[in-house]
Amino acid sequence: MRVGECLRLNRNSLRHLGGNQWALHVPLGKLHNERWVPLDDEARKIFERILSFTSTDSSDLPDPSTPLLLLPNGKTVSYCRISAALRKTAKRTGSPPARLHQLRHTYATVMLRAGISLTALKEILGHHDIRMTMGYVQVTQNDLQREYHLARKKMASVHNLPHLSGDHHPASGSSGIHDICRALDAVRHQLEMYRRQVPSQQEKNKIQSLARRLAKFRAALAASKTA
Repeated sequence: MRVGECLRLNRNSLRHLGGNQWALHVPLGKLHNERWVPLDDEARKIFERILSFTSTDSSDLPDPSTPLLLLPNGKTVSYCRISAALRKTAKRTGSPPARLHQLRHTYATVMLRAGISLTALKEILGHHDIRMTMGYVQVTQNDLQREYHLARKKMASVHNLPHLSGDHHPASGSSGIHDICRALDAVRHQLEMYRRQVPSQQEKNKIQSLARRLAKFRAALAASKTA
């Protein structure tokens, strides 16, 4: 949530959706939209603990619309006070100083790395446009490597990917031609996978033309092997 949304939460913001499902009802925020933010059991307990700090005598039950975050004197917690508390906590734990909004960016990145989809993250963050969500995501080289290899593993389970020849040395010319044909098959497959992702039809045609030439070359090699 944004800091302003957090400050506007009230005692009735925690909602039970049935079973083990809980959510925070976030009121109208920066983009004038309200939403439901899923909560796990730990976050629910934190919310209930904050509620317990407020006296609830049976003769004077608090109004459900009362702000959740209140000072002992009954005044609403301010942005400056929360920011100061964050700086104090960071200093006490030896962590580098951070701004409140950085926590929102960190949350988005961690959730994405944990496997949440961009569309679901967009709804949780309360963005109207997916491009706003992308601006929050910090993709590192490690992220790219992990996602690439996961995708390759999934592709291998669905498609019969051709493999390049190993480190063995062919004992004859015919086996060498066989290895070249396998390598050409692998290249053609990769070209086809790439062609499907290219938005430009002109580029698609160029890739397809190259693949055809490789296919003809492979056929000629295979024919020379049997000649």
